[in-house]
Amino acid sequence: MLFGIKKVRKIRIIIMGVRQKFRRLGLDFLMLDQIFTDGLKHTNYKDVEMGWILDSNKQMNSTMEKLNAKPENEYLLFNKNLKDKK
Repeated sequence: MLFGIKKVRKIRIIIMGVRQKFRRLGLDFLMLDQIFTDGLKHTNYKDVEMGWILDSNKQMNSTMEKLNAKPENEYLLFNKNLKDKK
């Protein structure tokens, strides 16, 4: 793994959040902007991937849109009751 570390060009952010009382202040945008701009300037990373953002998460999707982020993959979640029906 250590020999291939210089070949890694993408990082994934799987969890990010802002406490309820600090939401809608633009802190989420500032954190992501810091990662996308300054963070990528000083590392070997070329891409940042934001994974597992639900379609219903309007605030996070809006932030990603403001950063000109493009969706690469979309996944659907289905819900099914597995209890036996008698």
